[in-house]
Amino acid sequence: MALLGKFGIAGAVDKILNAGDLASPQAQSALEKLLDHKKEATDKVLKTIASGPRLHYTTALQLLGHLLDNTTIEAVMHALPEFDANIQSDVTALLNRTKSYDPHLLLPFLKHPLSKRVSRDLIMAHRKDFVASKLLRAVAKTQTELWPTIFELVHGRADDAAFPEAIALTKSKNPVLREQATS
Repeated sequence: MALLGKFGIAGAVDKILNAGDLASPQAQSALEKLLDHKKEATDKVLKTIASGPRLHYTTALQLLGHLLDNTTIEAVMHALPEFDANIQSDVTALLNRTKSYDPHLLLPFLKHPLSKRVSRDLIMAHRKDFVASKLLRAVAKTQTELWPTIFELVHGRADDAAFPEAIALTKSKNPVLREQATS
């Protein structure tokens, strides 16, 4: 298949949005093209969600759900703090119910300017999918208000692989983190 240029991506996204239904035959052919260029398509869809016509909002969110994976989650997480509260809530709900990406990829983004509520929602929605050692490795880079939640999750699923990470945190220069790690 020939390389789909930016105009082709925008055209395919517009075709899906104008169809208003991802299951329609015209939307399906455009969706197939976009799935081969997820990163570029995700950027276009995020712009549509943020500032496009309200008429296309629901379809754009559904399309974003199809594009979400390990290669596109970073773009979504970078855009999330820029959205207004209502859009942020809708995109967070989409992220919470989607299992098409590794939730550990969320961890570096659970800091300011993302709100504590959104960050906590993301953690709790994927709580069964997290690995304790990866949570411990990322905890120092998240909002301090999230530390009790993260440590609560770690306590529920700690294993031998988490032990070195837990020991390292007990020697942290940050006294609050050190206290959380030892409690």
